[in-house]
Amino acid sequence: MYDKELTTQIIGYFLWKAGGAMPYLKILKLVYLADRKALLDIGETLTGDAYSAMKLGPAPYYTYNSLKQDKFDSQWLEHKKFDVRLKKEVNSNDPLDTFELLSPIMQSILDSIWDQYGNKRKYDLAKLTHTICPEWEACKDDSIELADILKAEGYTSAQIHATLERVAELNRLKEFSKEMQ
Repeated sequence: MYDKELTTQIIGYFLWKAGGAMPYLKILKLVYLADRKALLDIGETLTGDAYSAMKLGPAPYYTYNSLKQDKFDSQWLEHKKFDVRLKKEVNSNDPLDTFELLSPIMQSILDSIWDQYGNKRKYDLAKLTHTICPEWEACKDDSIELADILKAEGYTSAQIHATLERVAELNRLKEFSKEMQ
């Protein structure tokens, strides 16, 4: 289940790490890599996005469309041509005070992705995802399923099934939680 509000804060966190602005292609790659890492490390994605195998590599589908159509919260993000800028002031001493939807484990995943890939330029990162994300090559039909990512990482059928069941259960809980609000 896609969480646009959380995704906005994830993008904002990466923008903060980058000094406030970044090309949206790079943001898409970082969000994809963070979701991928979360799936492999904790058994769920951060954003709940769907994924596409695009010409420039894997991309989070709903995040891509929201950036392209400038549909993120304008109090947080500003989209200018091919760049996105962070509009929120961030408490540098305690970034989770600003990015209140991020848990410490989420911050750890985002920091890990930033430390690994934050210094890459947008097209270099896009090219790198062709290599480090084998599911992109395997998904010619343009859609990358969570099972494709898990399979590309050597998960057994039983492990894939168990992980997908966990994701489905978490989605049901999130849906129920939203209904209760």
